Amino acid sequence: MYRSVLISESELCSTTDVNRANEEGAVVTFSGYVREFSSGDNNRLTLSAYRPMTDNVLNDLVDEACDRWALTRVVLKHRIGAMNVNDLIVFIEVGSRHRQSAFEACQFLIDTLKTRAPFWKQESDADSSQWVKQSETDRAATDAWYRQKSVD
Repeated sequence: MYRSVLISESELCSTTDVNRANEEGAVVTFSGYVREFSSGDNNRLTLSAYRPMTDNVLNDLVDEACDRWALTRVVLKHRIGAMNVNDLIVFIEVGSRHRQSAFEACQFLIDTLKTRAPFWKQESDADSSQWVKQSETDRAATDAWYRQKSVD
């Protein structure tokens, strides 16, 4: 099983160079980008993290996904630092023998990452900046994973 977790201040790439395993029947990817959050100019997103803690949490989430589903690969890349609209923030790639496991594991990783990984998010434009709180929708998505059982 191939796994890789990366936290980077450098620009991310939405691909990997991992060769597909012979038993791998499905590979699912998720790419999350900075979107425009105000109509003003100079939209900027800054993500901060305490790297040792964040790295541990991301690795724990990958471990949990591997425990829930029979996976052949997990790649999780997350950017920190200052970013502009259309910059890649997060990239997840999950491989499995079957598509359902790959889809579910990928969704589990992005849903739980949004609430469990210690990232601090600040949105800024030309006029102001504000810290972003976790949304109720994100918390509900994470909670749902812990109320259901995986189907692998």
